[in-house]
Amino acid sequence: MKTGNIKRAAALTALFVAVIMIAAFCFTACGEKKEEEPPAVTVASISLDITGAKTEFTVGETFVSDGVKVTAKMSDGTEKTVAIGDCTVSSPDMSKAGSVSVTVTYEGKTASYKITVRNAAEPGDDRTDYRYEAEYAEF
Repeated sequence: MKTGNIKRAAALTALFVAVIMIAAFCFTACGEKKEEEPPAVTVASISLDITGAKTEFTVGETFVSDGVKVTAKMSDGTEKTVAIGDCTVSSPDMSKAGSVSVTVTYEGKTASYKITVRNAAEPGDDRTDYRYEAEYAEF
């Protein structure tokens, strides 16, 4: 074999090896795993604190949910405070006396609390709640 042919064969072999290495690198780089995005944090449940809310109403009075505090427990275990204005609040029937349930919904999760709707006191009737009077009356 002539020296020129050997050099040419060596150059072709080196070129072939270089092309194979570049192709292998490209295919390997394309197959790299991307870091997976963490799952989206969603609302797991909600809870209500009605300590500062009005829960006693008179028949015909307009219902207000002011003072209700909503806390959302998230899927990652954290909690966040939610404004009552960001929630959907059911409209209770204020036309008759009784115990009425109010439902609060936030991002598909619901919680409820009870309000009491009482009849208005009769004119001239200075007694407001007979149950409590009887309970504390001395005999």
